[in-house]
Amino acid sequence: MRLRWTENALDELERIRRYIAGDDKAAAARWVRRIQDRLRLAARHPNAGRLVPELRRADVREVFVGTYRLVYLVESDVVLVLTVFEGHRSLADPECAPEQASEGTRRSGGRDGDPGD
Repeated sequence: MRLRWTENALDELERIRRYIAGDDKAAAARWVRRIQDRLRLAARHPNAGRLVPELRRADVREVFVGTYRLVYLVESDVVLVLTVFEGHRSLADPECAPEQASEGTRRSGGRDGDPGD
């Protein structure tokens, strides 16, 4: 399956990178790479992720890297990354909520591949 990113997910990943880079730029790069690697694996095995408890939808799943929640939508040929956020926050938090999980996928709003690649 192809991996695509919503603008929201890209923005969240950049916020995470900047936050960690405030202490250690090399660590920030490693964290971003770990998140990207985990989502590439999710694209190969999309149903291996758990159902998102707040949504209880079979097509919206999540995987974890450390305490970060990586939420994605499973479509017939695409895994669309909806949001990436710190796990102590709830998906019900408006800053974490993936707009496309409730509105359906807008493919034109997603970007293929890994951010920065």
